[in-house]
Amino acid sequence: MQYNSWLYLFPFLGGSLILYYLLPIKRRWIGLLFSSLLFYILTMKSLVVVVLFTTAAIYLGARVIEQFNETFKLKKKELDRAARKELKNKTTTKIRYVIAFLCFINFGILFVTKYFNFFGENINALFNALHIPAQIPFLNIFLPLGISFYTLSAISYVTDVARGVCKVERNYLRLLLFLIFFPVITEGPISRYGQLGEELKAEHRFDYKQFCFGAQLITWGLFQKVLLSDRVNMYVRAIFANHERYSGFPVIMAILLYTFQLYMDFAGCINIARGSAQLFGITLEENFKRPFFATSVNEFWRRWHITLGAWFKDYYAATIPGIFALFAVWFGNGIWHGAEWKYIIYGLYYYVIMVLGMLLEPVFAAFCRKCNIDRNASWYHIMQTARTFILVNIGMLIFRARNLNVA
Repeated sequence: MQYNSWLYLFPFLGGSLILYYLLPIKRRWIGLLFSSLLFYILTMKSLVVVVLFTTAAIYLGARVIEQFNETFKLKKKELDRAARKELKNKTTTKIRYVIAFLCFINFGILFVTKYFNFFGENINALFNALHIPAQIPFLNIFLPLGISFYTLSAISYVTDVARGVCKVERNYLRLLLFLIFFPVITEGPISRYGQLGEELKAEHRFDYKQFCFGAQLITWGLFQKVLLSDRVNMYVRAIFANHERYSGFPVIMAILLYTFQLYMDFAGCINIARGSAQLFGITLEENFKRPFFATSVNEFWRRWHITLGAWFKDYYAATIPGIFALFAVWFGNGIWHGAEWKYIIYGLYYYVIMVLGMLLEPVFAAFCRKCNIDRNASWYHIMQTARTFILVNIGMLIFRARNLNVA
């Protein structure tokens, strides 16, 4: 069910609002859960079992982590400093094993459904090159709706419970609502339990100003998606589908317009999602912050898909030392977008630019001093913005093209 469809906007969203505000204020979260399950079942049918299983694993794992932490708090009062340190290390090790097991289950499901055939195809190509007769079979598997989004949200939840950032959720159904809340399940933003979980728990009364703001966000999102993105996409699709017939200016325009189209499509859907949540009194995190005004690629990605970048920084790169963390982030960011080599190269393209930017910064600074260039001048910022825009468009070309050869 598309966010910009009449089916979503009127029968589904309208019916969900009526149900929500008719329920007693303490039970309104149940209305949201019902609507979210209905949304998922209408879209995915029996694959709802996958997200139910994921939630069960995360729920039980978080409860086990809570039990380990509670046991440590009770026993540490009776121990001396050395014994307390030893117990803490043992507890930390146990918690890490639980998180590793949960990551294995959840990322394992993600790998099988989204990446198994991609890696199998590449391994088979290697086997053929080495004249090895073995072949990995192709699996005809449907990809569960929003699996990339709810997997990251699930892992962030158990990690935050282990870190003490948020309290464990004792109600399985409330945790399920957090993971499949219908405005965020398909496009994000990727939410943390400490923010969205608490919003979903809160008792929201009807607020006319919030409701109007939500309606305005939905209207603006529809304008971005339907009247801008979808119209521009007609030109972009025509050029990219028949790129051999075009050269020069039409191709350059298609590349530039695709970046604009992608932004309007993604930002439009996010605004519809944020507006939908706002109608219920729930505030979602901002996912875009004027990215085309960025003066560097690094800054661009701090303004574009903000919650994804924050997730990789807080939960992925934090476990990997040094400059390897940046490589891991951009390799992960690339393959997260799709099971193709072009997405991996797309991610590593930005990695190379960022590393070069960091390594050459002293050279740039020295050059500007020698040439008496004021790096705070308006013209310099305009030049940086234009340069960043060009670099980003090259990256988006890799993302949009049918394959790397076409790009």
